Amino acid sequence: MEKQADQQQIRLGKLNKIRDLGTEPYPYSFQRSHTIPEIFEQAEELLKKQEQITIAGRLLAVRGKGKASFGNIQAQHTRIQIYVRQDEIGDSEFEMFKLCDIGDHLGLSGTLMHTKIGELTLRASTVTLLSKSIRPIPMPKVEEKDGERIVHDEVTDKEFRYRQRYVDLILNPQVAEVFQKRTLIYQTIRDYLREEGFLEVETPTLQPVYGGANATPFVTHHKALDQKFYLRISNELYLKRLIAGGFDAVFEFVKDFRNEGIDRTHNPEFSALEFYQAYVDYNEIMCHTENICERCALAVNGRT
Repeated sequence: MEKQADQQQIRLGKLNKIRDLGTEPYPYSFQRSHTIPEIFEQAEELLKKQEQITIAGRLLAVRGKGKASFGNIQAQHTRIQIYVRQDEIGDSEFEMFKLCDIGDHLGLSGTLMHTKIGELTLRASTVTLLSKSIRPIPMPKVEEKDGERIVHDEVTDKEFRYRQRYVDLILNPQVAEVFQKRTLIYQTIRDYLREEGFLEVETPTLQPVYGGANATPFVTHHKALDQKFYLRISNELYLKRLIAGGFDAVFEFVKDFRNEGIDRTHNPEFSALEFYQAYVDYNEIMCHTENICERCALAVNGRT
């Protein structure tokens, strides 16, 4: 803790120096011309035209001393190398850049080039500080030895990674695929059910009487009504009421809450999908379930 506090004090000192240079370390906005994934997609054309591009992202590495430095910027869970020279961005901007730390957000303008080893790199003509990071990030150190990639101080504590997902996403950008696939699964299910004539609805989260499952609820008190309410353990009964009210087919993506055990794969708050359809039996529901699984597999993996 003392080491972290010392690092924070050092960064606060750099923050004051940056302000002394006349730089606002927390500007309101910044206009980008491209995202980093777009740069990789359009790299050939951008290299050919030597078009001026502007990106923004988090600084995750700095290499080199003197009047030139290489670094890595990450945004949209994608990293690109940057090349910053004092004689190109100017003395004041370069002095500000040298006061930047791992975790700071930067905006850069420049043109693309390839290094001697063929790595796509942004050669900066301007560097703008977008946000000075005060708390250090536990960045692992990576080295190449005898052609092998060796990672030192890698964050492997699962509890830390799950409890501080934002840090996990910074350090392990591949984790973002889980979030992206989850969104794709939700959208695929929603599209299928809408095509089949289902209506998406919302049902109450606070319920005066809980039901639809056998579980212990979370209990709260409604001050205005002076009445006990429960966080839903299931939305089943409310969806069935809609069927009784005349809708032929309904569905809901829902958050349920059950005041029971907890571990890495069992959460008291969890997401669920429930759908109900009138005038059909379980065979039709089985067909829907099979079709949903097939569509989701194709959407996420390209095959079943």
